[in-house]
Amino acid sequence: MIDNNLRSQIFGMNMQELAELNGLICDTMRRLQRTAARSFRMGDLVSFVDRNGRTLSGTVIKVNQKTVSVRSGNTTWRVTGSLLKLKVPADLVG
Repeated sequence: MIDNNLRSQIFGMNMQELAELNGLICDTMRRLQRTAARSFRMGDLVSFVDRNGRTLSGTVIKVNQKTVSVRSGNTTWRVTGSLLKLKVPADLVG
């Protein structure tokens, strides 16, 4: 969480400083998304929680730059890698 000191520093920034901070935050988020997505392989069994709060399970069918394509039943989902939980690695799947 953001502590009060950091919060007061942010509130004291001008537009140019806020734009620079926003750029740094976006770059960091993209890096983390890519790192998370790369930790999965095709064939991995994964689970995730959808927008309705349901836990779904599926198989990784493609690893994109920032997302992972997961087949769950007849539906393909594009999920941010940080939202996925590995159930069984592809090399352990029969």
